Amino acid sequence: MDRTPELPIEILHQILSRLSTKTAARTSVLSKPWLKACSTNPHLSFDESYFQNFQGKFLRIVDNTLERYRHENLPISTFKLCISFSNQTDCDGLVDKWLDIVVEKGVSQVALLAKSRSRSVSERYTLPAYTIFAMESLQELELNHCKVLKLKPILFEDSKIKCRNLKSLSLHYVTLSESTLDSLISCCSPQIMMISLHYCFGFSGILASHLPNLLSLNILCCPIEEVHIVDAPKLLSFECVNKDKLEPAYYSSGVDIFLRSFNIDTCQNLRRVEFVKATMDDTILFQLIQKLPFTKELSLSYCKYLKIMKISSSTLEVCSISNCECLLQAIFDVPNLLSLAISGQYRLPSLSFECVSSQCRIFIDYHYLWDAESFINLRRSLVELNDYRVDLTTSNILFSSFSSKSLRASGISDHHPTPQVENLTSISRNLTVIFHLL
Repeated sequence: MDRTPELPIEILHQILSRLSTKTAARTSVLSKPWLKACSTNPHLSFDESYFQNFQGKFLRIVDNTLERYRHENLPISTFKLCISFSNQTDCDGLVDKWLDIVVEKGVSQVALLAKSRSRSVSERYTLPAYTIFAMESLQELELNHCKVLKLKPILFEDSKIKCRNLKSLSLHYVTLSESTLDSLISCCSPQIMMISLHYCFGFSGILASHLPNLLSLNILCCPIEEVHIVDAPKLLSFECVNKDKLEPAYYSSGVDIFLRSFNIDTCQNLRRVEFVKATMDDTILFQLIQKLPFTKELSLSYCKYLKIMKISSSTLEVCSISNCECLLQAIFDVPNLLSLAISGQYRLPSLSFECVSSQCRIFIDYHYLWDAESFINLRRSLVELNDYRVDLTTSNILFSSFSSKSLRASGISDHHPTPQVENLTSISRNLTVIFHLL
């Protein structure tokens, strides 16, 4: 016997909030309590994808629902809208009207996921900035494919910025000016805990200060030249990804944006730092690490400007280097390093350790054995690491391209030092290569 209708309506609302829009709507036919729960559910989610080729019907449903909530004075705690458009006239005025109702209702979570049908960079839903900033109760904000109109200076003078309780800010494919972004972050600086910027345009730097509760900052494929985060004592994770391998071609400029100014040294609790395709050179990286006295994990991927880098840190425990194609040498002065992972390198860099923990384990994932020369280089690199614990992973992608005879002809002889590897993982069937390697 189904006894869920006997549950308090607040519990039914929570159940509905965890269901898809279509499934939640179907519960209304189960019983009168479920019908009431559906008609008063404070967690509103509207997704146009459920109304393919019926956009007009979708717009009417959203409009009628919000008008009913306004007329009956029903509360709304979360509002999510997924809508597509070919031009702003598709839903001209309606979205602004709906957001006005959302502001009136004191919504705490808002997600506006606009989708451009043509996927044009210039085709984004235009959103007045004052609509966003007027949400005093707002705690979570997510915008997708929007263009936020620039704020006028007078807006700041008459205290119309009210989103001081914002804890999570997520902007994807959003165009906004640098002054607007700075104003938004500074407005919610006392409470903000997470900032995520993906494929955003219109600004070249992030300048923020006095962020006492910020825990995570994630920047993906934004044309950033400057990052200055001052006084963020709780910041634990920072990720800066300059370009994504899955980046759509119509969002790619084809030009590297060089990170010329970077400062997060006052974030004393920062534990994890990740750079992917960050355009920083050896000097900038060295200076940056010196300013991060408490970082325990560092990840560097596709950083093509790194050539001879030195990492000096008394707290770093985990370091990973991947696909840094120009890296020739890596020097480590890291007394507490426990794990070093090297992968995706066409040629293994020379590794030297001025100071390292006796417990350090080195993980090498190498799959570029093109010929005998690459084999010899790998063997020499392993010999240089004989004093350390090394795990090696290889594959059989190109092992078949050379034989035992070609290896002997290249100068490998039995009196050469033998590499010492604790754990070898290989799916190669060419046992001759494995024999000569170890």
